[in-house]
Amino acid sequence: MRTFLFVALLVFASLNTSRAADPARIVFDKLPVDAEVHYVAVYEPLFSGVSPKEITDGQGLVKALRVKDGPAAHIRKLLPEDAGAVLTDEVEMGRVGDDTRPSFVKAKVAHRLSGAFSTAIREKMFYDKEAFAKVELTKSLKGLVALGDKRTVFQTERMNRELLSLVFPNGLSETPTDFHTVHITVKPGKPVVLALSANIQTRWQVTIEKGGNVVGVALFGNYAKEVVGTEAPVSYAAGILPNGKRAPQAGFNVYKEDAPEFKRRKAELLEMTGKDFTSFQGQYQSGKEPFVVTPGAK
Repeated sequence: MRTFLFVALLVFASLNTSRAADPARIVFDKLPVDAEVHYVAVYEPLFSGVSPKEITDGQGLVKALRVKDGPAAHIRKLLPEDAGAVLTDEVEMGRVGDDTRPSFVKAKVAHRLSGAFSTAIREKMFYDKEAFAKVELTKSLKGLVALGDKRTVFQTERMNRELLSLVFPNGLSETPTDFHTVHITVKPGKPVVLALSANIQTRWQVTIEKGGNVVGVALFGNYAKEVVGTEAPVSYAAGILPNGKRAPQAGFNVYKEDAPEFKRRKAELLEMTGKDFTSFQGQYQSGKEPFVVTPGAK
């Protein structure tokens, strides 16, 4: 019993998971009269999947992936078929076909492996107890593994990305702290409904400054979404649920005001809240600094 409680507390404290595995799309019909709707949208978070820049030693990774057993061999089996084009003797020796230019080889290998890793870490079956038996897991990873089938899409991909860093410490950089995460800071003022939209799987981390008040969150986009940092009611309108299952509705993302779907998003939010946008912030990729939402004065 004590062991169970320890694991439960560890998981809760370290992961800060969203509150519901199957959130529903709701209408905010009891908002304060002076509540404002602030829309923030991106195509993708700054750190997502595995980027070519995170491949620090492509040839070393190729060599490691060509072993016959252990965790690296297990990971290779999960890579898409096109990864095989660089997992060759020639690449391991620094060549691609008849081309021996080191810079060309490095760029091609990094691009191919980053795409292959990005695909593989989305898989629920990436972690295998037997394959990773001799890998010393971090405290964070132990908590994620303990969740089992209760892991959200975000937690699964985060776990798999951290496993990559452990297996290939000399060829791949560490998992970014803000992996698949976009930060929002809410300033003091009138009550706020946050409308948050992204195309790919995203965790929205909300920080509410003293005097700030978030009374609702609407999550939009094509893939799974999570929000942490607020206890406000959540209306879920993304196409994939946090647990990876398909949502009742088909989600879509809009991060440009001149996009054809922008009017549709405005109508959607008007139906949800009875209000139009007070502000809109949209860009292709989130930055290192948080989006700042500044409501009107009370």
